Amino acid sequence: VRSGNKIYYGDPKKKYILVLIILKVDKTGDIALPSRVLVQIRKTDGSDEVVQEKEKTSLGDAFQLGLIWLERALAE
Repeated sequence: VRSGNKIYYGDPKKKYILVLIILKVDKTGDIALPSRVLVQIRKTDGSDEVVQEKEKTSLGDAFQLGLIWLERALAE
């Protein structure tokens, strides 16, 4: 689900979700690409606690890292 500059990925019924926050977008002509993305693994227990966090320079890299983190967190 996307809401503004945030992308939420995962099942909210599980213990953790992935949140990608687009911090900066670079424009080249008509194309706009995220150039700073914050990757977060958050608890879904209502506390909204951030378990892991890192900044990446592309949406693709951020999503790949986030998927790895999410899979590991849910496997615990």
